[in-house]
Amino acid sequence: MFEAASSLSPADRNKLAAVASIIPGAGHLLKGHRMMGFLILIAGNPLMIFVAFWLALATFGVSFVLVPFLWFVGVAASAYRARDLTTHSGPTSRGAAATRPSTASNTENIHS
Repeated sequence: MFEAASSLSPADRNKLAAVASIIPGAGHLLKGHRMMGFLILIAGNPLMIFVAFWLALATFGVSFVLVPFLWFVGVAASAYRARDLTTHSGPTSRGAAATRPSTASNTENIHS
């Protein structure tokens, strides 16, 4: 999945991260936010389920729909807006900057 995503533009990667958040945390992992992605997967999702069940007593079951919906939308929006930490960000990545000649060598060639 990550190899196919490397050829996408940054805007398309943002959309892919939001869609991948159908599994909350996967969009963050896709954009290189490993710690946040694993925290959402391991701690956030069980906490969301606990809160939904706990609030179900007071909301007559409305929280079974409302809490997961708000959780999925919030995680997807966070993944969409998160900065892409992978090296697949296009021409501004570190690899492109390393291939550019330095200006010092250019001025030496002019004065020679």
